[in-house]
Amino acid sequence: MADTYVSAGTGGSDAALRAGLPTVTANYGQTLTAYVNRYIEENLRPATRWMVPGSFIQGTIIEGTDLIRHIAYGDLDVQDSMITIEGEPPEVEDLIIGYDEYTAAQRGRLVGINDVSLKMSPHELLGVAAERIGDDAVRTVDRSIATAVLAGTGITLALTGAAVTAADVRKWVAQLKAAEVPTFSDGFYVAMIHPNIVYDLQGDTAIGGWIESSKYADPSRLLNGEIGRMYGMRFVETTVGTFDGTDEYNTVVFGPDYYAFGDLQTVESYMIRPGGDHSDPLAQKALVGWKGMWGAKTLEIPEIAQAVSNDLNPLGVRFGSALAHAGTL
Repeated sequence: MADTYVSAGTGGSDAALRAGLPTVTANYGQTLTAYVNRYIEENLRPATRWMVPGSFIQGTIIEGTDLIRHIAYGDLDVQDSMITIEGEPPEVEDLIIGYDEYTAAQRGRLVGINDVSLKMSPHELLGVAAERIGDDAVRTVDRSIATAVLAGTGITLALTGAAVTAADVRKWVAQLKAAEVPTFSDGFYVAMIHPNIVYDLQGDTAIGGWIESSKYADPSRLLNGEIGRMYGMRFVETTVGTFDGTDEYNTVVFGPDYYAFGDLQTVESYMIRPGGDHSDPLAQKALVGWKGMWGAKTLEIPEIAQAVSNDLNPLGVRFGSALAHAGTL
């Protein structure tokens, strides 16, 4: 990705300074890098929508490759097998083992600021760049997970009409339970939903079970972006991965451990002050950036699904999706 340079006089947020970023020159580069790393660490899971706690499994790195593998073990199909002959054991069965794997890819972003801008701007541009870089890393992780989920093969959730209604939500919960998709420990599924679909759903006069998140008995346990719940489903509002850019909106509903996520290289930030290397002999530019290497994939393990003989969910997936049109705002 090409460097992005900020010109003199450019405005911007001083959020980094308000957050307490030191402005002293001694060890400034190390301080700035530590600040960005802390920002990424503190905001990666809380700020992302798709990295819902309990929604993913950490994959295992295959040594010497860029592949990450997840191993799963199938449940035994319940049978009413009686021991008919005293002293003889039942038939020996195999333990079903399946796996799914995916590739990790390196990602990064680099912002450059020239020396004139650093001297003339009324803002502390390195601090601004640090805040923007940290935010970009968090949002990149979020979008990459959404992209991986949409590339997966989930259960097709039925719609009663063109727009999503309360009746659809009830049907989705029943459909996922029938496909033996487990709920989270609180008994709910989670849905990623676009604001325009929220508009339709909240406008459904038949709704009787909608509870606003502000009315929860324990609002401290809210998911990031959660706006409400109904009929056994919690709704997280996001524009990431829920709109195809034309006229269809994608709502993704899932249970726990529905995708695998793993990293080969922890997301880290970097900062080079002007004149930091031979490519900048006249000390004309500063660079602030981040780099990381990770992968994500929805889990599709047919062997596990076959072990319980569930024809409604042949791939053993733990999520479903519905494409719908939205009403006129």
